[in-house]
Amino acid sequence: MTIEKIKVFFPTALIDKSFAEGIKNVELRVDNHLIRIPLNDLSPRELCFIDLLRQNNQLKIQRNSPWEKYLFGDGLKPKSSIKLRFLYITVHQLDKEQKTKWQQMILTFFSNTTASFWAKDEQLVIVDEACTLSKEELSGMLDTVDSDFDSESRLLIGLVWKRKCDLRALFEEERQISTFSQKQQAVATVPDYALKFYLHSFNQDSLVLQTYRQMFEELDYAINLIRALYQVGGNVSQASKAMYVHRNTLEYRIDKLKNEFALNLRSMTDLTFCYLAIV
Repeated sequence: MTIEKIKVFFPTALIDKSFAEGIKNVELRVDNHLIRIPLNDLSPRELCFIDLLRQNNQLKIQRNSPWEKYLFGDGLKPKSSIKLRFLYITVHQLDKEQKTKWQQMILTFFSNTTASFWAKDEQLVIVDEACTLSKEELSGMLDTVDSDFDSESRLLIGLVWKRKCDLRALFEEERQISTFSQKQQAVATVPDYALKFYLHSFNQDSLVLQTYRQMFEELDYAINLIRALYQVGGNVSQASKAMYVHRNTLEYRIDKLKNEFALNLRSMTDLTFCYLAIV
């Protein structure tokens, strides 16, 4: 992040100057300059971003990631949280030095322990164990980094998996799904391309669909909820009547499934993917 970019993102910031006494501000150093930004001008998300910028100088990229060894070879499955997802970021026309700096900036949006590796020359894979950033927030991240590097990046947000799953095989199937991505869509999810992918290569051996059906079966409400919503085109009121369940209860279950798997049954794209998994 350059001084020029700081001025763009935080126009009220002072460079190597102090505010009048009594004005609360946050500080960070960029290119040996001390930046002060009024606290009242910052949203919680911007405060989080500044905190990540502070950590940037201490960020170290792990080489020969254990995740890379596991996913592409015969390495052991690394220890991780209960659930995780893979983020696939494709970027073009960056030289080696730029790629390293670009990767460092991307990782400032995540925990210092977040694993990442280059699956191929232009695709960075991030093992996201927090699974908290929304599609909109990840889109904002990409816009920020592309603006800083004058690059063009595309992101495919993988599905949320439990650690006990066959992550190696699921990772490979997600990468196959990514080949059906549309270049004009900068940020997309696996469900965005799932229907097109499975219509072209559908078979009963899809591990992604089988695994999600098993995870849905572990929840006593999920399969009936998905089926009822799909049959009425996602209309919550009609689904609640068909299931003889109060609408608030249905809304609660939809939110609960969204928190568990980052799949929003109010979206026909996500609902269609879920229905593919249970049929």
